[in-house]
Amino acid sequence: MRNGWRRAGSSLLIDSCFIESASDLAGFVKLTKRNKNMQKAHLHLIKWAVKRGYSVAVYGEGEFDGLHSTYKDIKDAVEGCDMGQMDLLIPSVKQAGKWKNLGSFAYMFDYDQEPDETIYDYGVNEISEAWAAEYETTH
Repeated sequence: MRNGWRRAGSSLLIDSCFIESASDLAGFVKLTKRNKNMQKAHLHLIKWAVKRGYSVAVYGEGEFDGLHSTYKDIKDAVEGCDMGQMDLLIPSVKQAGKWKNLGSFAYMFDYDQEPDETIYDYGVNEISEAWAAEYETTH
């Protein structure tokens, strides 16, 4: 095996995918290029949240990191741990000094994961579905 590929009879095995025809190879190359150009889900979510004026409470590996409102601060807090949770928040209109949680997103950074795998779980509601639908259009 050389550089992730080897011949298997009349087929070619690349990264555990059998390539038996030119169209299979074209599809593999297209998928590989798409994944390399795909924006990481956690970065898209952060940009999406900031654009809408949400603040983000970051919990890194179970510890509260803080409440952040800028892309750089959120990104630095999130990427400071291998796993955690981002809660999208807005100030409560009913109680001064309180926050309303609009959605929670769990993230994890693992070696050699696909870009869309950095967000691995989230509660389903209209906010999370709106983000997921917009993220889906980016790849």
